Amino acid sequence: MKRPFWAEILVLFLLILSLCSCKSSSGSDYDQIVKASIDLAQTYVDMKDFESACEVYEKALSQVDNYMVQYNYALVLAQSGNVDKAIQECEKGFEKNNDQLQFKKAQVKFYLLLNDNQGAIETLLKILELDEHDRDSRFELIDIYTKLEQKDKAYEQALIMYNQLYLDEKTIKVLYSLEPELWVNVYNHVSQ
Repeated sequence: MKRPFWAEILVLFLLILSLCSCKSSSGSDYDQIVKASIDLAQTYVDMKDFESACEVYEKALSQVDNYMVQYNYALVLAQSGNVDKAIQECEKGFEKNNDQLQFKKAQVKFYLLLNDNQGAIETLLKILELDEHDRDSRFELIDIYTKLEQKDKAYEQALIMYNQLYLDEKTIKVLYSLEPELWVNVYNHVSQ
């Protein structure tokens, strides 16, 4: 159920009022803008009103530079079907906050939504360059290489995990699935 028009106007007016009253880029005013923006935008997302949620995030980003606001904005863009712009927002967010790998991880998901395997691969390689022990990203890369029938590249990534001493059943199972004749004994031992 959509809110009455007057209620939306009132909410937007209060948000704009709170955003405009920001005196600094730090402290409680800044935190309140971030929290209010995310809460209000989430209310719109819950109502499936992605356009209004995007407007809230755009207004907030014009007032504050916050990675959570930018990340959530990218997620809402993707939900609304604007996946290309979501990828761009993730790139901008990562450029400003290169310690926030969730931007790159979201970018991978967005590339996959567009069936852009090469974009996903390049982004996963960047993540692994920054955090070579990110197993989830490495497994995702292995999955993409496997789907693209690039067995040698998938195997190379699985071997990296093995050499990093990830000797668990999941890693061994992947190695076995890619090169069964080389890993059959190890696989049988681990799967007992």
